[in-house]
Amino acid sequence: MVAAMQELPPRQRAALILRDILAFSAAETADLLDMTVPAANSALSRARKTLGDGAIPEGRRAAELSADEQRVWEDFCSAFERHDIDGVVALLADEAVWEMPPFPGWYVGAEQIGDLTRMQCPAQCAGDIVMIPTTCNGLPAAGMYMRSAGADGADVWLPFQLDVLSIVAGKVAHVGAFFDRGLFALAGLPEVATGANRAATPLP
Repeated sequence: MVAAMQELPPRQRAALILRDILAFSAAETADLLDMTVPAANSALSRARKTLGDGAIPEGRRAAELSADEQRVWEDFCSAFERHDIDGVVALLADEAVWEMPPFPGWYVGAEQIGDLTRMQCPAQCAGDIVMIPTTCNGLPAAGMYMRSAGADGADVWLPFQLDVLSIVAGKVAHVGAFFDRGLFALAGLPEVATGANRAATPLP
């Protein structure tokens, strides 16, 4: 399935991920991809036709997660907060996919995702990131906040990206990383985080 998805044009692949894995509506998908709804539906239809009968491993809803899978979700958040990239990689499926809709680039494989995170994540050390767990379309998710200096010089953590997870067979099989900060409010997340937010926020 991953090999087949690699052959899809970027817009078709993004439409497929948003609709069939992350359960976004047609209107939401069109908005995220800066397309009309008919164009987004057409991209989805072409992607499904290309893949044929290949089944897409849809992530389980947060309410359906086992205790072990909930720990994967919790550990994913904790690893980023500790700046433990090896810990993040250990939680990923071998052929995990990391997408950043609507950007066309995507990354396949735990090690490649680890390399991406080491090179591109602005965090430099433990404490630079606060992760607040939430849900998005019923899927496990987390708001990632990055440390910044507030107006009074004190540390604050500002929205950076919303990670929506698909957990399959006890591993993170897919991450949709969304940089639209407007999604934080829709996911019930605060505008600004503090170091106390994470400790006080259990899994939904």
